[in-house]
Amino acid sequence: MKINSNLLVNFGLKALALVAFVYFTNQNFSQRLSYLISDQKYSILIVFTVLWVFSILVLFTVSFQQKAIYRIFWGAIIALTTAISYGFYAAGGSELEVLDVFELWQARHEAGRAVSYFMDATIKAGVVALIGFAVIAYPPPKLSNKTAKYLGYTAWLPVLPILIFCSLIYIKSDRAVAGLPKQFSPISMVMAIGYKSLMHTPQERDTVKSAPVKPPKAKHLVYLIDESVSPNYIYSRQDQYLKGFDDNLNKIADFGVAVSGSNCSARSNAILRLGATRDNLIQTVRTSPSIWQYAKKAGFKTVYIDAQASGIMATKPNDYQNYMTATEAQYIDKFYKVKDVESPQLDYKLLELIKKELLSDVPTFIYANKNGAHFPYAENYPESEAIYQPVVPNQNGLSGLMDSNSKSIGMQSVINAYKNSIHWTVDKFFQQFFDELDLDDTVVVYTSDHGQYFKEGSTTHCSSGEGAPAAEGLVPLMLMSSNDGLIAKFNEAATLNFNKSDHFSLFPTLLNLLGYSEDMQKSYGSTLFDEPNDRNAAFNTGDILGIISINTIWREVTQEERLENSLVTSPAKD
Repeated sequence: MKINSNLLVNFGLKALALVAFVYFTNQNFSQRLSYLISDQKYSILIVFTVLWVFSILVLFTVSFQQKAIYRIFWGAIIALTTAISYGFYAAGGSELEVLDVFELWQARHEAGRAVSYFMDATIKAGVVALIGFAVIAYPPPKLSNKTAKYLGYTAWLPVLPILIFCSLIYIKSDRAVAGLPKQFSPISMVMAIGYKSLMHTPQERDTVKSAPVKPPKAKHLVYLIDESVSPNYIYSRQDQYLKGFDDNLNKIADFGVAVSGSNCSARSNAILRLGATRDNLIQTVRTSPSIWQYAKKAGFKTVYIDAQASGIMATKPNDYQNYMTATEAQYIDKFYKVKDVESPQLDYKLLELIKKELLSDVPTFIYANKNGAHFPYAENYPESEAIYQPVVPNQNGLSGLMDSNSKSIGMQSVINAYKNSIHWTVDKFFQQFFDELDLDDTVVVYTSDHGQYFKEGSTTHCSSGEGAPAAEGLVPLMLMSSNDGLIAKFNEAATLNFNKSDHFSLFPTLLNLLGYSEDMQKSYGSTLFDEPNDRNAAFNTGDILGIISINTIWREVTQEERLENSLVTSPAKD
């Protein structure tokens, strides 16, 4: 039988293009393979190899389907799922995992900012999508009718690896598909998360069992949560605070470098609001009374101000973010969503709203999410406030950070844009904050949701696993008031706990300020006023709801790592 040489050439070219596409879009394959071999996990290695071989065969059957409709349909799906995974890797240098997909969905309203900040990675992902679609959808060599008929029976075969990967995630763990083909694993993650979310039944949140036993420490309480502020950037130099803090040291008790609840915004804010404890994280996040419930029980009006999600997308079913639900929100008396405001003015609009609420005769508890140093950094400040130069061009924070080939831009330009953001949204903000607000009968608890890690080829926060950079979970922590008696007590506590506190101490501290009993406070852990313990603090890098996994992940932070991120050696004194 004579073999058609053109058929072989066309077959070979399409096969070569498909293999190249798979090879260049599965960056973690060799790493996973080496790990399984070096750790002698031979049973897993066999399964891993079989799944890879099967997946490659499935890709070939799809690519050589004679009917265009099948190639176009699967080509679009496979190209998209591959591009998402590739774009994630291009942005942060790490493999897309199940928890990442879950967090991306939670923060989907930030898609516009993410695309702007990670423009280079977005473009690369787009190119990958186009190439992948072209490779699979391009017409294959014409096969005999009999061969085409049998090949047609496999048109829906890609469903099988997707379901297998999905089952591995559901049955085994969220890392079960690590290193497996990105042509199928991301869509499997989405399906597994969707199923687990549907099967997850939210538990009823507990009620507050008893009222405060003492009067509150102040008439008004403000829980001010900044965004992406690292502690070493609130100083202008060694032992010198930014002007906004330095001019008001008589109103500030600085607790130094604290460890956040998590290195991702949604998780940290949920931990801060929902009475989470480190030793029983998932259960307390699910069932503890929220800070709103405790504030209302103490007779406070509850106010929430969100200055972050001003451009919330239509894909969001409501205005909630950071794991907030309608059940939680029912305890909020006044909900402000700062919208239709230019990014540089978001925090200043938030300040207006805080000032307005603090004029109330009614005791008021305010939880306020600042926009702070949210990416893209260059959008957070007016051009006139770009005091650190050079900065990344085109108001785009990605190129110097994520494109290692852009040496002319460099990491320093990204850091300069970040420092300009801190200058405007932290330094200048607090100058105005202290000038305009009467804090005589008000206590402000100030911190950030997480820190920032600057390194070329790496994401700045939300890294997964126990090896996440410490800087991602290091934040400033201060108590503020114009009440001399309170500040004196706060400074005593700051001296005791300087560079030793964490986010898990804030909920019991708020209960203390609201007048709740010591037993109630201790049920959530130590306050900022208690003696520190010798246990290393840690921030969470895993699932806090138990939807993906009931085993969450912690990244411990040593005292040495805290000190590396502090430019102040002792609490500030006026």
